[in-house]
Amino acid sequence: MYEIPLNEQVPVSNQIVEGKVISKTSYWNETRTNIYTINTVEVYKVFKGAELTTIEIVTPGGFVGSQGEKITPSLDLQVNNKGIFLLIPSTTNFNSTEVSSRDKYKAYSSAQGFYKYNLSDDLAVNPFSVRPNITSTLYNEIKAITGVNPIEVKEFDVDAVISNNTALRDSNVITSFSPTSISAGTASVLTITGTLFGATPGTVSFRDGNDGGATYYDALPSQIISWSDNEIQVEVPGRAGTGTVRVTSSIGIPSISVSSLTIPYAIINYNTDFVTGTEMAYQAPHVDDDGNGGYTWDMYINFFTDSDANESFTRAFDSWRCETGIQWEISPTFTTVNNTASDGTNIIRFAPQNEMPGAGVLAFCSSYPSGCGINGNTAAQLYINELDITFNETINWEYGPNLPTGAEFDFESVAVHELGHGHQLAHVINPSAIMHWSIGPGQNNRILSASDIDAGAFTQNVSTTTSSCGIGSSTIHSCSLGINDDHLANTIGIYPNPNNGTFTLTKDASLNLEKAVIRDIRGREISTIDLSNMVTSQVIELNNTSKGVYLITIQSAEGSATKKIIIE
Repeated sequence: MYEIPLNEQVPVSNQIVEGKVISKTSYWNETRTNIYTINTVEVYKVFKGAELTTIEIVTPGGFVGSQGEKITPSLDLQVNNKGIFLLIPSTTNFNSTEVSSRDKYKAYSSAQGFYKYNLSDDLAVNPFSVRPNITSTLYNEIKAITGVNPIEVKEFDVDAVISNNTALRDSNVITSFSPTSISAGTASVLTITGTLFGATPGTVSFRDGNDGGATYYDALPSQIISWSDNEIQVEVPGRAGTGTVRVTSSIGIPSISVSSLTIPYAIINYNTDFVTGTEMAYQAPHVDDDGNGGYTWDMYINFFTDSDANESFTRAFDSWRCETGIQWEISPTFTTVNNTASDGTNIIRFAPQNEMPGAGVLAFCSSYPSGCGINGNTAAQLYINELDITFNETINWEYGPNLPTGAEFDFESVAVHELGHGHQLAHVINPSAIMHWSIGPGQNNRILSASDIDAGAFTQNVSTTTSSCGIGSSTIHSCSLGINDDHLANTIGIYPNPNNGTFTLTKDASLNLEKAVIRDIRGREISTIDLSNMVTSQVIELNNTSKGVYLITIQSAEGSATKKIIIE
């Protein structure tokens, strides 16, 4: 995503309300191609628009029966979320026999159109903005733009709630938790110890990986394994990010940990009650979807024939395949299917702004899980039935291999991130990781970090060792890291490796090379070496180069190959 500021959001929004999500139900759209969730919000105040007591807000994704859809990134609300919603009319059509005829809205600029309240710290937050002192900042900023005072529909005093939370805070105390580093969304259990939690389960909340940890995300009640007055055991949900942990007792008393929990990686969870009647969190592994052990992706014709986009995406694609072994292939021919929908095609395409989840969205990954009941329908099992990736065609993209400058967005960085979501990885709070929750213009992050690879290895291990709903498990893709041409790669050697910055490049005498380009792991060019006169070997010296991992791309008339160099 890229930032849409408040002074742009308010004039465009038809309806601006403060409220609380009180219920949510998912439905197919009228053509049964996509799933949407209708979130009913109890209105506290109206800052702009009609005076309503409740309002229905449509968000993409959800679960209907055993079929699901998740759009990343997009607005994904929880019941009891409170904040200010900046809304425009929804254009999604539903079957009139299933859904009410009331006017429906969607958040302008997707997740940025909801300023979620953190009432523990007096913050209103969207993915790019943290506004402290809610009533004196966000309230007044909106009023300054609209020129009118909000209409109170139902009493809700933000300042009084915050004052009460502050007075009650730490009546119960978190003294420690174990382990101090844990993955999210993997059913890993965190043990929290302390005092006066109460005998009745309350809520355990984690910093939200989708907004950099400015707000909290609640674990499901079903993820709380045990709760006593001095110890809680809870599964860490997939949206948890690095930061403090909050425990709220059943009578509303909050306690926030002093130390931070480290979340090195997170796996997407799908919350559904379609079998048990109780909302539970599930992972969705990959399966043998195409009969060759994995999934075959198809590029729409205008993407396929755009050589810059095609090559940039393929580099990002190979990054995942070669590091984690995920069994993905790209079809050698284009498709004429031009829809992001549950239609059996794993599409890669450009789309106009009106098909994006909202303003400010660079690209998004659509995951379509399907499920079945197991163990006598006492539990559910999910798997990924389809994947789509859609890029905003209006963006000023830098396709590489050069790095973006100024207002350009790096296509390969965005592609490798969205493919991470396809790999079923959730956001983390770590700027060095591909799955970090944001990237800005002029920035790049093309190389998988150790935590990205660990996360992909986790999902790949699940996908290759389990069978879901009777469908065969995925297999492992065999790939030499970063190789665009196997023949070229197999005839080139580097020794010693690791080295101290001086190494020898070798090749077959019959192979004519042109040059070698050396980049650091952030994609920054370090050196270019002429290889046109190389016979069978050439010594390369990287003087004054820091220790670390580098990538050397060797180019010839027949192709190119990329290998790792480690300087110690």
